[in-house]
Amino acid sequence: MNLISIFSKYPTQESCLEHLETVRWGDNPTCPHCRSDKVARKNELDKVGRWNCHACKSSFNVLSGTLMQKTKVPLQKWFLAIGLMVNAKKRLSSCQLARDLDVRQQTVGYMQTRIRVAMVNRERHLLQGIIEADETYLGGKPRNGNRREDDKPAKKGRGTAKHLIVGAVERGGRVTARTAAKVRGKTLLKFIKDNVEPAGSLLMTDEWKGYGGVKNFMQHAVINHSTAYAEGSVHTNTIEGFWSLLKRAWYGSHHHYGVPLPCCTSPKPAGSTTNARMSIRSAPSSGDASREPALLRRLPHDHARSHEPGQRGPDLPGPALQLESGIQRDAQVLITIPKALGR
Repeated sequence: MNLISIFSKYPTQESCLEHLETVRWGDNPTCPHCRSDKVARKNELDKVGRWNCHACKSSFNVLSGTLMQKTKVPLQKWFLAIGLMVNAKKRLSSCQLARDLDVRQQTVGYMQTRIRVAMVNRERHLLQGIIEADETYLGGKPRNGNRREDDKPAKKGRGTAKHLIVGAVERGGRVTARTAAKVRGKTLLKFIKDNVEPAGSLLMTDEWKGYGGVKNFMQHAVINHSTAYAEGSVHTNTIEGFWSLLKRAWYGSHHHYGVPLPCCTSPKPAGSTTNARMSIRSAPSSGDASREPALLRRLPHDHARSHEPGQRGPDLPGPALQLESGIQRDAQVLITIPKALGR
């Protein structure tokens, strides 16, 4: 969905609320605090979209219990932010989005954090079918010394001091990636066993010896990059494309990554870092136009709470949203960003 469609479909705050009410409740509105259906809409003109619950005597609206709860930002700007973020193949910085939406950068940072949490699929599903696995290194080039004779050539490949990330991707499907301490066979095999369904699946990797133990529990095909990058359908080009998008996002928007690993030196200690999940698209697909509407359909999905009737939930609930299974271009990479860096 493009910006013109968002403006035409959701021109006012009332139209945004109406859409979210339809998606969340349909014809059966319920109280997000006690789950009772004994509710009635308020008739006060200055409180559009407010409801009263006759069971727990609370007041709520369709945003209660979602990432937009108690927001002061117009819902149309939330919808525009989602549209811009999911269509930005190489990420979108908070400064750029703040200029686009005409709001403060701090406000956009708050919105982006919640939207990214909403994109994370909390349900763990093992990758199946044809799987490609690979590892990459993320980080900037070492800074040169003051004197030219003090410069040392930076190591490349598996000898670099950059941060290691291992990942796997389904052909035409989902991606999973995690940081790791060392590129050992034990580390790679544990990652594959934790994220890949061995039965009926075929794993494709490069010739790195760390993947040698894969053949003991599942089918394994190897492409030797010293001789070719593809042999028929055997290649790792899909996961390589994912790495390229991840690095483009790093170079263009997120200039500082710190990983709290024993082998890595971060600009700040591990205890002063904040976890951020980035949704990175794995590869181009025919479903580009469906990503934003599907996320909008999931926006008002409320939490499974266990509050007693009459008790309110917390003001800042956890993530309420998940992408539908049809959106297959999003993946989660757990990366830590030092708080004190940048803004």
